[in-house]
Amino acid sequence: AVAPGENEPVAALAVPVNGEDGDLLFVVEALTRLRIMEAVFEREATGRVGVFLVGPDGRLLWSEGADPQTQAGIARSDLVRDFVRKPLLLTAQYAIATESGEVEMLGHVSPVEEAGWGVVIHKPVGAAFEAARRMVVSAVAAAVPFLIAALVVASFVSRRIGGTIRQLTRTTHEIAAGNFSRRLEERRMIAELGDLAGDFNRMSGHVEEHVQ
Repeated sequence: AVAPGENEPVAALAVPVNGEDGDLLFVVEALTRLRIMEAVFEREATGRVGVFLVGPDGRLLWSEGADPQTQAGIARSDLVRDFVRKPLLLTAQYAIATESGEVEMLGHVSPVEEAGWGVVIHKPVGAAFEAARRMVVSAVAAAVPFLIAALVVASFVSRRIGGTIRQLTRTTHEIAAGNFSRRLEERRMIAELGDLAGDFNRMSGHVEEHVQ
């Protein structure tokens, strides 16, 4: 229930007291203000987030500042209907009619087992995935410098390897044309290509000696 004149959730409790013969003597009633729940709702209902309290029959018991149109949309939503059928943790997407048109919302309902109530929290779909989009953008922005650095290194290495292979090709052509004195510059080559150039130079020397 809601406290009269205030937008504050309250719980009405009633306990019957029977006599020895089982007849009803009187009823003890109490109205308890749900301060903790109110504080949680006020904390969660910030920005475009809406918080609602629904009963076990799907009736909207309380909302944090929502307009009647939004309240009606929540009561008619698939999320609340599914909760009434089976009170479980549920998440669903639904549309809420507003003055500017329908807005797609992403809602989540959590059951309050002791009372049979459900706490519904929803926000626009765009806002719900905004954090994920920001995370993707941040990840891309962080990856771009590493990608550029990798491309620069790859370009440098490919130029070195490609230049060595081109030099080896030119030298091979010259030797095939009869210029056996041609040699490769081993000091400017890397690792296995340097070893290959050394072997190639020794082979050229043997061929040159044999021809002479």
